[in-house]
Amino acid sequence: MSVLPVSVARENLSSVLDQCKSEPVFLEKHGKQVAVIVSIDGFSELQEFYSSNRDTAKAYEILLEKYLKLQANSFVQN
Repeated sequence: MSVLPVSVARENLSSVLDQCKSEPVFLEKHGKQVAVIVSIDGFSELQEFYSSNRDTAKAYEILLEKYLKLQANSFVQN
């Protein structure tokens, strides 16, 4: 998982788009996360996940698990 200031992402958009093919890229503005860039495949997976998990509580639980795994993997890699 990468976190970049919006200004850096703007200056390096092509490489950010390449990077989002393998992992989500979170954008920060004034130190707060404001957006995330994901590949079209990642977005499609999210849409499929949402449509197949309409039960909000269960969907939230699964999504939180995935988010925590991403953060753990990022921590281990750094």
